[in-house]
Amino acid sequence: MIKEQTQSHWAFSKHLTEAIHVNKLRRQYYSIRTNGRSLLLSNLLILLEYFTYPIAYYFDWRGLAYQRRGVPLFTSEFLPMDIVSKKHSPLYTSSFGLSTRKELNQLIENFKNNINSNPTLENLKAISQCSMRLIHNIKKVQLKNTVHLSMTLHLAESIYLVASKGVLHARMCEEASVPLSMQLIQIHSIALKSAIKLDQLANRCHQQGVGILVNDLPTLQTDH
Repeated sequence: MIKEQTQSHWAFSKHLTEAIHVNKLRRQYYSIRTNGRSLLLSNLLILLEYFTYPIAYYFDWRGLAYQRRGVPLFTSEFLPMDIVSKKHSPLYTSSFGLSTRKELNQLIENFKNNINSNPTLENLKAISQCSMRLIHNIKKVQLKNTVHLSMTLHLAESIYLVASKGVLHARMCEEASVPLSMQLIQIHSIALKSAIKLDQLANRCHQQGVGILVNDLPTLQTDH
């Protein structure tokens, strides 16, 4: 069971704004401690977040019509930026090898092959279950290879939130919101392999004892 997220209008856009703020605030700190190695990643993250704004605005805007009808679509699907101190050292500092990349690519391919993107409530339920399995499997790869996979996990958790919340919201509006939820899931799914590349860039800094990404992303809290 997922713990209840705070509801907010324009939540996707606010999530991006908070992320950009964090990355800008911490950019110099990480750069100094990695002799500039982290700068490429920090700048890339900020750029990607700015590029994502139009997508965020679109889904926030589409969600407003449902919110006016009492359906809190896209108000609690995005994790608040409850993050740890930038000074925390990463737990895992092994090198991000080819085997790790292959394992992650296979997990993502399996996930995509096992989900149906047709916008039905049953498919949304199935994606919720598949994405939770994906989260657990990414954590297994992380533990096995002793590397942090923070961004890949973050996207998988986002897919789970959109799917699981989407099921609840669909029941409140005769399933009218299902296509929108499915569209947002598809966008997140496309970005999964790019997340691996970001984790690989972060790993170079982790090997220097600097926790970029692992300190900067919120994590999904679950009750089992």
